[in-house]
Amino acid sequence: MGKMSIAVVAVVLAPVFASRAVAEVIDFNHLQGSGIEFNRGFIYTEDGFVLEDLDDQSQFASVHSGDFRFLGSVHFYNNAPGGVTRLTQSGGGAFAFDFIDLQSLNRDEPVTVTFVGLLNSGPSAVQSFTTDAAPGFQRFTFSPPFDAVTEVSWVQADPFHYFDNIGVNTAPIPEPSTLWLLSTALATFALKHGRTYLRAPD
Repeated sequence: MGKMSIAVVAVVLAPVFASRAVAEVIDFNHLQGSGIEFNRGFIYTEDGFVLEDLDDQSQFASVHSGDFRFLGSVHFYNNAPGGVTRLTQSGGGAFAFDFIDLQSLNRDEPVTVTFVGLLNSGPSAVQSFTTDAAPGFQRFTFSPPFDAVTEVSWVQADPFHYFDNIGVNTAPIPEPSTLWLLSTALATFALKHGRTYLRAPD
């Protein structure tokens, strides 16, 4: 393979793999309040992303210093039993859902939260996490199917949970099938043109 072909492959693939870096962290820290603020609305927007409380009975709530459940930073929870929280990018479009911090609302019992992501190609990605009831938040990292989702939703199921520090990326890497096709096409291009550059001059 010629040097120029290698350079072409590197230049094209570099943005693909570099895009995995986390671009934004939704952390709620700019919110003002004391103790628990129960009326945060049904829609919350931060860093170009939208959290929706799809239940029409109870709004989002946030926890601040002054409450015994405060864990060092402002955090959120869906205040409706069985309420669904949905995350999308403002204006739509795919994004990578990288990680989230979770903690049991009761803090002394494990809690399992199941996340469902809608992929660009149509089917769903599903992943569940269970906290260990240790003090403080636990960070959970999502698997590759969540690298290109158009929305993610999860349910406030008993026992209830808080969430904080949602890591998202507005420039997600392609889904595995797309990445494979791209790599194959680039490799074919490189081999074809590599032979051209390595051929002895006439």
